Amino acid sequence: MRTHRFKMTLLAATSGLVLVAPAHAAEPAPPAAATSEPNEIDSVVITLGVRGSQRTVADSPAPIDVISGKQLAETGRADLKEALAQLLPSFTYSTVTGVAHNTIFRPLTNRGLGGAYTLVLVNGKRRHNSAMLSSSPQDNSGANPVDLDLIAISAVDHIEVLKDGAAAQYGSDAIAGVINVVLKKSASGGGAYASLGRLYASDGAVGKVGIDHGFALGDNGGFAHLSLDARSQQRATWNNRATGTLYFPLPSGAPDPREATWDHVGQLNGNPKLNAANVVLNAELPLGGVTAYTQATASVRQAAMYNFLRRPNTVNDIPELFPNGFFPILNIDQTDYQAVIGGRGTVAGWDYDLSTAYSRDRVKGSSDLTLNPSLGPTGPTRFDKLYVNRFTQWTNNIDLTRAVDLGLHAPVQVSFGAEHRFEEYEIEAGERAATANGGYRFTSGPLAGQYASIGAQAVTTAAPEDAGKVNRDSVAAYVETSLDVSDKLFVAAAGRAEHYDDSAGDTLSGKLTARYDVTSAFALRGTISNGFRAPSLPQLIYSQTDNRVQAASDGTPVTTKVKVARVNSPLALALGSEPLKPEKSVNYSLGFTFAQGPLTLTVDAYQIAIKDRITKTSSLYGPAVSALLVSQGFDGNQWAQYYTNAIDTRTRGLDVVADYRQSLADMGSVRWTLGFAWNKTRITDIASNPPELASLGANPGGNLVRFSRSAQGYLTDTFPKTKLALGADWTRGPFGVTLRTTRYGKVATIADLPVGDRWFGAKWITDLALSADLTPKLKLTVGAENLLDVRPSPNAIPDSAGSALYGSAPFSPQGGFYYSRLSYSF
Repeated sequence: MRTHRFKMTLLAATSGLVLVAPAHAAEPAPPAAATSEPNEIDSVVITLGVRGSQRTVADSPAPIDVISGKQLAETGRADLKEALAQLLPSFTYSTVTGVAHNTIFRPLTNRGLGGAYTLVLVNGKRRHNSAMLSSSPQDNSGANPVDLDLIAISAVDHIEVLKDGAAAQYGSDAIAGVINVVLKKSASGGGAYASLGRLYASDGAVGKVGIDHGFALGDNGGFAHLSLDARSQQRATWNNRATGTLYFPLPSGAPDPREATWDHVGQLNGNPKLNAANVVLNAELPLGGVTAYTQATASVRQAAMYNFLRRPNTVNDIPELFPNGFFPILNIDQTDYQAVIGGRGTVAGWDYDLSTAYSRDRVKGSSDLTLNPSLGPTGPTRFDKLYVNRFTQWTNNIDLTRAVDLGLHAPVQVSFGAEHRFEEYEIEAGERAATANGGYRFTSGPLAGQYASIGAQAVTTAAPEDAGKVNRDSVAAYVETSLDVSDKLFVAAAGRAEHYDDSAGDTLSGKLTARYDVTSAFALRGTISNGFRAPSLPQLIYSQTDNRVQAASDGTPVTTKVKVARVNSPLALALGSEPLKPEKSVNYSLGFTFAQGPLTLTVDAYQIAIKDRITKTSSLYGPAVSALLVSQGFDGNQWAQYYTNAIDTRTRGLDVVADYRQSLADMGSVRWTLGFAWNKTRITDIASNPPELASLGANPGGNLVRFSRSAQGYLTDTFPKTKLALGADWTRGPFGVTLRTTRYGKVATIADLPVGDRWFGAKWITDLALSADLTPKLKLTVGAENLLDVRPSPNAIPDSAGSALYGSAPFSPQGGFYYSRLSYSF
């Protein structure tokens, strides 16, 4: 096949895109290997897109990007998700301007679609999902995507990103594409690094350390490669000043003297305090005709997030406990592991790979500083257990492939396989005191006779009725064939059948791929496919209550209690809930590649149409909703939501990637890179408002629209439609300079009432890094991310709570960050 006629070399690009430049060599491509030079990897390691043959970026029939482990490791403050978003134009890593779980489990989007639409593999094996679900304005689908931050960056050799629908090849969740994390596999040597950075604003310090080392196993090329990363992040805040009063007036009517000393900080919005550690093992051992392998990861993460101030002059505080109010703290404790064992070899001419993988992610919520006001002055101010979420996955795979000579221009590559997957999601209730209604009524002061608020403040809680467990089995079989019809034309086809033992049922997915080499440098390529995504288990079972700040119809923050009702619960059914259906997609992609000399260019246009997308409803509230809540035994002073198949969408986009290496003679060399992504999501259909909501009758001042204008805006305007990344990487001997600037297009927060709409303009973010090899093994890097300290546009709606200073942003609102990094190879 033509991909074996020459050898290609990939050089690390400063934009994060590793592209190809041909080298004059005619020998067969060597097997995949670990990185041989600090900024160079062999292009033939690319295995995504078509099974059975190793390909290069420019030679791939589908759009693929590759980034090296070196690039990932040298980002100043980034975890893996943020690094991917910095280095790949098709990815966006949204900053949550608040204090919810998604300040930790932040959403990552690919081609304008949430994390649940991109399948993640590690060494070609499915990575398990998180126990936490997406629940932010940027992605409130309730799905539980893979948390890439639980993979040690020091373990990564490189990452392959297939930017194309691949459900027929690799299974559901691959609607927007596939990320394949390829781990280091050297049998000797390794490296260590330490990095320390701080915001220009003198807070939010981040420290990172990492080490990896390879060891030989046996005498036949076996290896074990161990990696460890640890990260510590200090809290950083940025807020508007709060208005209003903190204390009740004195009996005389005069202001309380303590008002003069209040600093008017109403919210500790920003980055949480966080400590995390990840360990990775990657090992192989040839045993006769079989190569046994294993990969294992283990992670721990702890974080503390501060919330809006609960003032002592409201029903949300007990002055005897917190006379000056309090900032509730939500703590997260997470443990995660995955283990894969398998073997591969050849039997009867077929290359086979048999594996099994078991994994679990556990997240526990607690609070050091909150209270349930309804329990009165004797209630606790700490809750050790607010909820526990667990996700368990067991996956078994067998894959076979071989080239079959049918007397055609080239052998036909035939691949087929099967997969069994067991998944389980569990919600464990927190301690009863966090959700109980103690019935406390204020006995004195301006609030005398009023009932105190019910439930732990500003934290997510799971009451006994929220607890539950759901599991399912799925089985799938696939077949894939590919053929070089001629020296110029390549075609491939794939089909996949899946069966779920729950309401998701059965599905068939298919994909057709073609590539035509017009010349030796220029080629056309295109794909068409359909996909399927079964409802995530959390979408089927999730139920919780929290006291939080929610946007009112005009966009202003309102402190309220919100109940997310399980989709099949009596409350959700009374509000018009229906059984969840699978999401179905159709993908088209058409593009070209150009590779000649030092220049490589790829351009790909695409369309992704998704039917029956699952999302959380808008908040349903008002007198009619309150009456329904009370009739079902719930607190009437809250809003309600549930998950539903609300909409059909169509996303259209364009990806452009260019790479050029220029020699400057005695001045070294520079690699110029460009990455551009444009995409736009349009809602093509909205499910009708259910009759159950209309039957509730008059609801003055409330909302009974299941998918409102603001909910639509989250899908169409929260992410930038354009992203442009320009980079230059200059090297001369032991010295290097990397300069990267990225333009993010404008974004918006849409309210139910147009008066509350907020638009935030496009911004340029510039990063600079200077490096020097102090010795052949020791390297020093100093740099600045967001060198010019650019901030998002300020929040345009004033409010009394002291809400987020900045609006929604696809980059960190904390401004400039400087860092140093010392690395040692051995």
